[in-house]
Amino acid sequence: VSRMLHNLLNLARKDGDAPGGLRYLDAILIATPDAVEERLMRAGGRWQTGDRDGALRDVDWLLDRQPEGVDLERVRELRRVITQP
Repeated sequence: VSRMLHNLLNLARKDGDAPGGLRYLDAILIATPDAVEERLMRAGGRWQTGDRDGALRDVDWLLDRQPEGVDLERVRELRRVITQP
């Protein structure tokens, strides 16, 4: 299922279908809530589509857990951008 969702996500991204991509990211994160890369992608996608609160939830999730391999300074910068008035 995860591979299928990732394939669909890649197709949505290739087609420029941001809402579709977010739906697939949501499904991936339901199946694997600790998927760090997908969480970061969803934060960016949410912000780009105007879901500021959702983007902040994902960014804060990453900052709270500080997963290995994530550039936390980049995540903090994304948070600053999202919270700018």
